[in-house]
Amino acid sequence: MTESKRREICTVAAKLFAQKGFENISTRDISKAVGLSDAGMYYYFKSKEALLYEILHGILKTGLETVREIDQSTKSHEEKLIAFTKFYTHYYSPEVEVLKLLVEEQKKVAPQHKRKLTRVQREYLDIMVRILDGLKKEGKMAALDSTVCAFAFFAMVHWVYRWYKPNGAIPPEKLSEIFNRIMTCGIRPR
Repeated sequence: MTESKRREICTVAAKLFAQKGFENISTRDISKAVGLSDAGMYYYFKSKEALLYEILHGILKTGLETVREIDQSTKSHEEKLIAFTKFYTHYYSPEVEVLKLLVEEQKKVAPQHKRKLTRVQREYLDIMVRILDGLKKEGKMAALDSTVCAFAFFAMVHWVYRWYKPNGAIPPEKLSEIFNRIMTCGIRPR
C-alpha cells in the first residue's frame, strides 16, 4: 500500500508541478489532491523537493533501462539510432507534462539531487555519442562532433513539450519518423 500511495503522490504532483510550476504548488495542494492530511504527506516524502527529485529520477531511470538495452543490442548503429529516437519520442511525447518537468523544474532540486540526475542524463548522452561515433566509423555520418550532435538531438526532442499535442494531427509514431529523418538524413556525409 505504501508503494502504491507513493506512486499516486508522484503522479498527481507531477501533473500539478507541470501545470502550475513547482514553486506555485504547496505540499498542502498535493496532499489535498491525493486525500492525505498535511502530516500524512510527510510520511511519504520529507519535503516537496524530495518529491520532485523522486519524480524526475524515476522518469530518467525508467527510460534509461530501455536506452541501455538498445545500446547493448546487436543492432547496427543505424538501427540503434532509429530505436533510440523511436523510444525516446514514444516515451516522452505522450507525456509532455513530464517532459516539461525534466526541462523546466530540474533546476529546483537540491545540489546533491542535481548531481545524481546529471549522472543519469550523462549516461543517456554517452550512449547517443557512442551510437553516433559508430555511425562515423562506418562512414554513415559526416565528420561532425558527436557530442554536439547528441546535444542537438536532445534539444530537438525535449522541446516538444512546448508545442506538441499528443492527441493532435501528428501521432507519436509519425513524430518519431520525422525526428529519425532529421537525424539520419541530416547527418549523412555529402
